[in-house]
Amino acid sequence: MPTTTLILGLGDSGLAMARWLARSGEAVRVWDSRAEPPQAAALAEHVPSATVLSAPLDEAALAGIKRVLKSPGLSPTDDRIAALLAAAHAANFPVQGELDLFVEALDALRIRGARTDALTTAAGVRDFVDTLAWVGSRATWAARFAPLQLPGADPGTCAVGRWSHVSREDVGLIASEYRTLVHRRMEVPMPYTPPAREGGLRGCLLCGVGSIVTTESLAADAWGSLERVQTGTIGGANRASSARGHLCPNCRAAVEQVGAPGMSAVERALMNHLGFKVRYGSTVNFTDESVVHGWAALPPGTPANDEPWAHLDLPRITRALQVEYYAEPIAESAR
Repeated sequence: MPTTTLILGLGDSGLAMARWLARSGEAVRVWDSRAEPPQAAALAEHVPSATVLSAPLDEAALAGIKRVLKSPGLSPTDDRIAALLAAAHAANFPVQGELDLFVEALDALRIRGARTDALTTAAGVRDFVDTLAWVGSRATWAARFAPLQLPGADPGTCAVGRWSHVSREDVGLIASEYRTLVHRRMEVPMPYTPPAREGGLRGCLLCGVGSIVTTESLAADAWGSLERVQTGTIGGANRASSARGHLCPNCRAAVEQVGAPGMSAVERALMNHLGFKVRYGSTVNFTDESVVHGWAALPPGTPANDEPWAHLDLPRITRALQVEYYAEPIAESAR
């Protein structure tokens, strides 16, 4: 049975695949059309047994090869490899990439049963790295494999089998975090109302929106913690009353910008929603609190808004903002 892998492309991706396979004891051939591939010297240093090819490839190049790994930056229509890839496709010959090696590593760790199609994009891989970085560090991947990389290292410290240096506890942690990641990426965004907590209003305290579109796993964090606001500070008539509830992400960002929930936060959140920005050194001054006020300042029992700030006369406010010297519309592309 063939044991050699043909790698197409000798850039960063091709070198990484060659080094990975060599550590697993596989023979590799590497093809690159350039006279001086950017990672040729590194390949010679780290995988001296690799065979390097440069001539155009055709069906004959598949002899003795068990699979082909293609670097992502290499076009499948490149005339120098098109015949090879066509022959491989016709023969149902595996043509894969670095993500397939990644999935194989998951299989070696017995992390199975979860869909991996969420990991076929750069964003998906970055999300994977962000999620599993801490468990990966805990498992100390590279340190235990150092004897395979460093001259003069003690072979006695090598792992006895692939990934056997990773403890069962760490494998369990990796599997758990991986399943959580895939589940999160498979979720369908839906409208979520604020958490039902004692005394909490059922809309955003400032804009009054009754639901935000997010995923189940992010819904609680999206609405944030239970807040208390003095209704008089957001335009209410009763200066002594207060309201408890949550802030939507946009209004919470405005509160964080100004430092506290009050009219400054109301005005900032409203202007952001309408597509205006405040110039440095300027201050918004809505003197008529009947025109601009937070939703929580309305009488108790007022239904939540279907859309943010629907309790206000937005066309009137927009017209007023368009003539003020301190405000200018935000370009659509920058929103």
